[in-house]
Amino acid sequence: MTSMATFVQEGLRWWLDPDFARFSTPVLQILAIGVFISSLAQVFATLIQRVGRPDVTVALPLVELPIYSADAVVGGAALRHRRRRDGLDGVFVDAVLLFWFSRRFGGGNGILFSRLTVGIMIALGALLIPLTIAEIASQAAVVAMVLVVFAPVGWLVVLNGNERTSSKRRLRLAITS
Repeated sequence: MTSMATFVQEGLRWWLDPDFARFSTPVLQILAIGVFISSLAQVFATLIQRVGRPDVTVALPLVELPIYSADAVVGGAALRHRRRRDGLDGVFVDAVLLFWFSRRFGGGNGILFSRLTVGIMIALGALLIPLTIAEIASQAAVVAMVLVVFAPVGWLVVLNGNERTSSKRRLRLAITS
């Protein structure tokens, strides 16, 4: 997702044309960020279900429905008045609520929650930092640096010993196959 959000304009310019790329880049970037945040939120939804509270993940969309409805009305009004809106409100609200509920119902699983939080914060940084840079060469350098830093931190901080052993085994199997 980092490269999708970061290099979307260059990809669209190459694939279609510069005018289409100029107008479509923000839309595709917002879509990529929304998918990314939503996929991270699923980690917390899975944690909530794992601790025996699937009712929370079922009830949450019902609670969010009035929020999304109000947001759609406000968004429509903003578009009529030509004010910029990014459309990530609902995805962000969902992710924050799943994060909060997973922390609340996670019970004695604070270490797992802390590891997940560190991993997700690194992943969000990896996605958002390159978007703040205008020059393509600098963006590429930052993305490469983030990947070089993210891999060892993810390996050492996010994964525990059993997960690292399992990953090594799977990597060996994938290489020998």
